[in-house]
Amino acid sequence: MTFRIFLIAALLPAAVGAAPFIVENGQPRAGIVIAESPTRSQKLAAEELQRYLEKISGAKLPIVSTPVDPPLVSLFVGSSARASALGLEASGLGDGAYRIQSGEGWLSLIGDDTDFVPHELHSQNPPDRARVREEYDRRTDARWALPIDQMDRLHHSETGWWQGDRRGSLNAVHDYLRQLGVRWFMPGPLGEVVPQIDSIKLSEVDRTVRPDFALRQMDCNRWDLISGDEILWHFRLGLNWGGEHLGYGRRHGIQNVLGREEMKRNHPDYYAIWGGKRQTEYGNGGAPCLSSEGLFQEHVRYVRAIFDLYDEPMVDIAFPDNMGKTGKMCECELCQAQYDMERPFGFLSDYVWSYQNRVAEEVAKTHPDKKVFAYAYQNTLLPLENIEKLHRNLVVVFATVWRHERLFPERTRAEKRDMDGIRKAWAEKVTSGELYNWEYYLYPRPKEGGLHGVPVYFPHGIAEDLRSLKATPGMRGEFVEVSRNDPQTKLPITSAPWGPRGELYAPGFSHFNLYITSRLYWDVTQDVDALLADYYEKFYGPAAKEMRAFIEYCERKWPDMAGPERDVATVRQMRQLLSAAREAAGESDAGKRIELIHQYVGPLGAE
Repeated sequence: MTFRIFLIAALLPAAVGAAPFIVENGQPRAGIVIAESPTRSQKLAAEELQRYLEKISGAKLPIVSTPVDPPLVSLFVGSSARASALGLEASGLGDGAYRIQSGEGWLSLIGDDTDFVPHELHSQNPPDRARVREEYDRRTDARWALPIDQMDRLHHSETGWWQGDRRGSLNAVHDYLRQLGVRWFMPGPLGEVVPQIDSIKLSEVDRTVRPDFALRQMDCNRWDLISGDEILWHFRLGLNWGGEHLGYGRRHGIQNVLGREEMKRNHPDYYAIWGGKRQTEYGNGGAPCLSSEGLFQEHVRYVRAIFDLYDEPMVDIAFPDNMGKTGKMCECELCQAQYDMERPFGFLSDYVWSYQNRVAEEVAKTHPDKKVFAYAYQNTLLPLENIEKLHRNLVVVFATVWRHERLFPERTRAEKRDMDGIRKAWAEKVTSGELYNWEYYLYPRPKEGGLHGVPVYFPHGIAEDLRSLKATPGMRGEFVEVSRNDPQTKLPITSAPWGPRGELYAPGFSHFNLYITSRLYWDVTQDVDALLADYYEKFYGPAAKEMRAFIEYCERKWPDMAGPERDVATVRQMRQLLSAAREAAGESDAGKRIELIHQYVGPLGAE
C-alpha cells in the first residue's frame, strides 16, 4: 500500500473552491455511468454507490449507460466504452485491486469485474448434480469423487452472484464510501454506520490500491444457505474467494481418489491398515496407505485428469483431515519405516510430504505449468527433513490454530510456539514461490471444552501475526474458518438462538476479529489502534469509552475466563465493564449492539 492519510482527504468534500458537486444540498448533481451490458459485479457496484449516496445525502443518483451532460458529474463505475475513451481501464488490477481517479467533470471507480463462468462440469443447481457426476464418470473412465461436487453451493440463486465473480470496481466503490464515513462493522442493517452529509463535492484524486494479500477468504462457502446481507458484508470487507489461485476444489483431495465404493471394493491395498484392518471407512473417503504404488499411480492419474477437464490453476492433493491429529498410522512395514516419533507436530511430516512431493514431481512431467497444494498442520506442521527443497510445482498451505494465542505463548504447546520460525523454515524449502495460510476463528462454536461464550478479542495478535505472514517469502494470503449457525449443534441452555443455518454465529461478538482482519488484509502496516479508535467511536457512539475499556480488558484477560476452572472474579469484572457500556448506550443502536454481546457471554455465568 502506498497511500496514506493525506490521500484519504482527497475523497472528502472540499471546504472551498470551484469543484463541481456530486450532491448539493440533498439534490443529485451527478449520474452513475456503467457499461450497456454490465457484469454482475459492475451492476452491483453501481447499485451500492447509488444506495449509499442516497442514505448519506438523500439524493438518488441515476444509473445510466451514457455520460450525463455538463455541468453534471459522471461517476464511472467499472469499464465501459465511455470510460475507455478517457483512458480509464482495469488492466493490471488483479486480486481485487482498484483505481480511483478524477478529472474535469468525472470520477472513475474501476477494477476487474469479470463474471465467473462455471465449467460445464460444474453443477448449476442441485438437480444438475446427477448430470455432472454422470458426465464426469464418462469422461474420466474412472471412479473418483468430483473435486467440486456441489459447485451450485458457491452460487446465490436469489441474486445470481457467483463466488468466483471479480469485484474490483465494487472494492473501489466501498473504499470511496468509507472515505465518506460509511462503515460495515457487522452483517445486516444494525452493523452499518452511515453519516449524514448534505453536499458532496468532486475532489481531485488519483490512486491505485492493491491488497497486501491476494487471497482474502473468510469461511462463507454455502451461498445456498446464507442471506444477501451476509454475502454483502463479505463484499464490503473487500474479501474474495481466490479461485484463480488455489482453484475451487479444496477438500483434502486424496479422498477424491479413495472415497467411492467402487475404489474400496476393487483396490483395498490403497488403504491404511489399523488394527490389522484396511481403513476404507475413515472420515469422508478412507485412510490412505502412502506406500501403495497403486494409490500413487491412481492419484497422479486423477490430478492430470482434473487439470485436463477443468484447467484449474491448482489441484488439492492433501492428506485426509484429522489423521495427523489422531496419530493413526498405517501398520504396513513400508509406512512404519517413515514415521519419526521424536518430532511432535512433525512425526508424519516426512511420510506425508515426501509422498505429496513425489505426486507434484510426477504430474509436472505432463503439466509443467500447473501446481498442486497440500496442508501443513497437526502432525505434518513441521517441515520435512529428508528433502532439502520441495518440487517447484508444490504449494504449501499452513493450517494453524494460533493467532488468538499469539500474545499468550504460555497457553500453547512448546513445539508450536515458534510459528514464525516454522513458517520461515517452510519458506526456505518451498520453490513454487507460493505459500498460503489457513486460520481458525472458531472460538464462539459451542463444543465441549471449547471457548463458547468467552469474549476472545485479539486485535493486536491479529496485527502482529498478519505482519509476520506478510514478511514470509511467497505468502499470498489466507482462508479463515469461522463459526456459523448449525441447527444440529446442541447449544447450552444459556445460549441465544443466533438465526438461520449458515449465518455468522453470534455476530455481535464474532464480527469484531473478522472486521479487523479484513482491514489489515489491505494494508498490514496500518495502525491497529487507529482502526480500533474508529471502531469504538462509530459503532458504539455514546458508549465508545466504556466499550474500549471492555474490549481491552477482554484482550488481556480472556484466557482467565476460559475452561471449567475459569476465574470468577475476572468474569465478574468483565460483566461490570459490559454493564457500564450498556448503561452508557441506553436505547440507541449502540445499546442493541452491546446487548448482542451480553447474550453471547451468557454461558459464563457469574452475573
